[in-house]
Amino acid sequence: MASKLVFSPSEDEILIQEVQANSILYDLADANYKNIIMKDSIWTEISLKIGKSVDDTKKRWKNIRDSYSRNKRKPGTGSAATKKKWNLAPHLGFLDRVEYERA
Repeated sequence: MASKLVFSPSEDEILIQEVQANSILYDLADANYKNIIMKDSIWTEISLKIGKSVDDTKKRWKNIRDSYSRNKRKPGTGSAATKKKWNLAPHLGFLDRVEYERA
């Protein structure tokens, strides 16, 4: 059984800030988006700042990005469908300005 990723809210915020500062990690239009060596180097730097493994850091970013995407798409239905605010959503607005999902 895989262990659960445990990132504190401050680690999540650092991760988001670091990814935002490195568009190569999320922007398909970035000239270096496919440069695996460069991306691996950046992921290593980010994981060292957070104090987690590179794999855990990448998995957590994927989880955050996917949750943001789902949260944005999910329409509310019925009168009881009040949308719960996700505390990381305000930090991820930079993803709205780029194409980060393959069609």
